[in-house]
Amino acid sequence: MSLNNSQNEKVRQFMVFTNAPLEFSKNVLSTYNWQLDRAIDQYFTQNLSAQVEREKELEEQNKKKIIEEKRKKYQKTYTNRDKIRTLFNKYKDQETGFIEFQGLASLLEDIELDLLDIKALIFCWFFRAKEQGKFTRDEFIEGMVSLNCDCIEDLKKRKEFLIYDIDDKEQFKNFYHFVFDFSKEDPNHKFLTSEVASQLWKLLFKDKYKLTENWLEFLTKEECKKKTISFDVWRCIVDFLGSVKEVSDYNENEAWPVIIDEFMDYMKEEKN
Repeated sequence: MSLNNSQNEKVRQFMVFTNAPLEFSKNVLSTYNWQLDRAIDQYFTQNLSAQVEREKELEEQNKKKIIEEKRKKYQKTYTNRDKIRTLFNKYKDQETGFIEFQGLASLLEDIELDLLDIKALIFCWFFRAKEQGKFTRDEFIEGMVSLNCDCIEDLKKRKEFLIYDIDDKEQFKNFYHFVFDFSKEDPNHKFLTSEVASQLWKLLFKDKYKLTENWLEFLTKEECKKKTISFDVWRCIVDFLGSVKEVSDYNENEAWPVIIDEFMDYMKEEKN
């Protein structure tokens, strides 16, 4: 369906109001002759949201089925630990005996994975690395085994499915909590800088939560740039963005961290 600028803008607004997917939004607007207010009204009065959820659920089931079939195609029955040790030795720093940042960068380059891709973080999560840019021998071996890989070619195939390893809500939370500790400049620190946290949230929350862009914009305010992000804030923000989609959804009596209260004050000011 080819749309003009006016229709594209109406689709965008419809999606913002309803959180419906693109093709569904186009179809509803087309049905109601591109009258935005009428389409939105009918969406809610006819309970079309239930239809959207059913379609999303079916789409998700089909996607998981396809991914599982592809995953099985590349599944190994056995991982060779000797080959994994040889691979570790290739990338390790000869002085420290660990895979340091340079070795990790080389490894990611060899499997054609960008260091700034979320898949690179998922990759590190599988290795349960305790320090940023550093793998011990045991971490590397156990990580490769958990990935069911023992060579570069295996990793190239496996990387295509990494994003689906955090599809599950609980798995995403486990991964998300790992990222906080992994991204600290010093393992002994109890916080991330606002700048580092913002970069990570931009990567982790892309197309995931409705208020993500507002949250990131709020953090660019001068008074926010000086803030540090504790694990408590880090932990709470994923629950907050997952449950609060509009300013009206916010319950100020709930025990959110102060910075979230400040964010909602900012949102109310912007709205007015």
